[in-house]
Amino acid sequence: MKLSPCMQHYKGVIINNKTNLPLENVLVLLQDSKSKYKVSTKTNDKGIYEISFPCDKLLIFKASLEESTEPYYAEYNEFIETDKEYNKNHNKNISLMPVNSRGLISDKNGNILIPTNPIYFKYNSDEIESNSFIELDKVGKMLLEHPEWILYIEAHSDIRGSDSYNLSLSNKRANKTKEYLVKFGINLNSIKSKGFGESKPLINCENKECGEEEHAINRRSEFIIK
Repeated sequence: MKLSPCMQHYKGVIINNKTNLPLENVLVLLQDSKSKYKVSTKTNDKGIYEISFPCDKLLIFKASLEESTEPYYAEYNEFIETDKEYNKNHNKNISLMPVNSRGLISDKNGNILIPTNPIYFKYNSDEIESNSFIELDKVGKMLLEHPEWILYIEAHSDIRGSDSYNLSLSNKRANKTKEYLVKFGINLNSIKSKGFGESKPLINCENKECGEEEHAINRRSEFIIK
């Protein structure tokens, strides 16, 4: 007898973070970070969604609501992992954050961020690779359009290397990123920078052996606005 494919199921309610009211027509998308296979659904008039995905996958979970006028909503982004348990049910409620600009994202900790592609640095160095300038320029342009924002640059490493080395290098990279944006024209007092080393991973690699994909996800720069 052939077994049916192993699936896991997500269900929850999506609400407005400020009013706590349910949001209808929110697009919920689950995407395999490797194959890019994806499934999607939308919330009903009570803000409820249900969606399923194969087991044993590293997923990008997104929830977004497009609006033509304010308030806009920051797109929710989170990396999640399914294990190998058949028909496992997950309850996942989400609050979408109202914001005053399109093109922002939020994370599971309630931060609002300017999204970028990875910021690359030369090996064991704080020197920014030239192919990342375009990403930092995007950040700079958004900050110029919103001078009321305060930007918090956070640089993170993977777990390879010593704690002290990773913390030191991530601090240097955060500071170098800040220097670039100041030269771009952003007020020095509008930018804070800090390196966190390996202390705030998106994927826990302490209790399992991670591949290069997981390490690359943890090795990141984040641009948080407040």
